[in-house]
Amino acid sequence: MGRVVADIIFDFSDKPRLSNECGNALLVASSIYEACKYYELLQKTQFKGKCAVITSYNPLPKDITLEEVGANTETDKQFIYNTYTELLNDVDAQPGTNKTETYEEWAKAMFTKEPANMQLLVVVDKLLTGFDAPSCTYLYIDKSMQDHGLFQAICRTNRLDGDDKDFGYIVDYKDLFKKVENAIAVYTSEIDDSTDGGSPEVLLQDRLKRQRNRSTRTPLRTGGTPERRIATHSLLLWEHGDCDRFAGARATAGSPLQSDSCFCPVLCEHIQ
Repeated sequence: MGRVVADIIFDFSDKPRLSNECGNALLVASSIYEACKYYELLQKTQFKGKCAVITSYNPLPKDITLEEVGANTETDKQFIYNTYTELLNDVDAQPGTNKTETYEEWAKAMFTKEPANMQLLVVVDKLLTGFDAPSCTYLYIDKSMQDHGLFQAICRTNRLDGDDKDFGYIVDYKDLFKKVENAIAVYTSEIDDSTDGGSPEVLLQDRLKRQRNRSTRTPLRTGGTPERRIATHSLLLWEHGDCDRFAGARATAGSPLQSDSCFCPVLCEHIQ
């Protein structure tokens, strides 16, 4: 986990959009416990006050009443409860919501509207589907994912956000992109291909093949911390229901998108 945090710190000091505070990032943890551990680590860095954790957890006293531990120790459940209790300490619940819901809405609003002041959200499952934040430029994945979940997560970074966002970036710590073609096949099999322009599935697969051929001629590059070696793949992604935009961009699948498209390519990097 420390290595992932070190990579994120480096990227925010070096990478376009992150270093100039125009863009921000999501970090996907494998569990609520790990999300809280990441949040704890990030509080000791430059991200203190500029990151938040959003999960399905809502702290209730009954969560820990039966937990018995020795002196000066805490169980995983108590750690999660204590983390949430502390971060919600100064939150005043808005009418009709509890503290956790109020905190989450505040964090999401800050993330989409003020990326310089909410640079990183740590999540597990929430926000990986349906969350539209054009400022989101990087997605760090430290969780095993596949099929719809993986495809939807990737798409969190493919919204255009001004002239300086040429790509969305995925940083993969779980060797997930061996599964990416299957994820795309499963997802695009449900897209209505009756519109003009042919089958989205075939077009995506053709682009993957083209990028694979290109990547074989490109050596692995080194960036971030010394042990960070990256294999890159470039994908052009669309959401279900956007077939009209898909058809508009398909003619230039190997070149920059047409100006009327609201999506950008996604560069996927596997950290070996």
